[in-house]
Amino acid sequence: MSDLSDSGIARTTDAGGHWGALPSSLPSSDYILTVEFQTVDTAWAEVIVNVAHPALALYRTTDGGVHWTRLGVPSVP
Repeated sequence: MSDLSDSGIARTTDAGGHWGALPSSLPSSDYILTVEFQTVDTAWAEVIVNVAHPALALYRTTDGGVHWTRLGVPSVP
């Protein structure tokens, strides 16, 4: 199980008894709005990139939050 905190994404393997920070490929300089895990391995993250000129980015992981892939987000008129 993984969770999002102020210091990044953390993971537990003992039902929350102990948590450890995950090295993550989510951008550390951008603002992570939310992370939603669908399964233990698969999650989606909404991220505001380029805070000076904000844009929304969507990321997906399939390995519990260790690696993230940025997906395209359609423009909203």
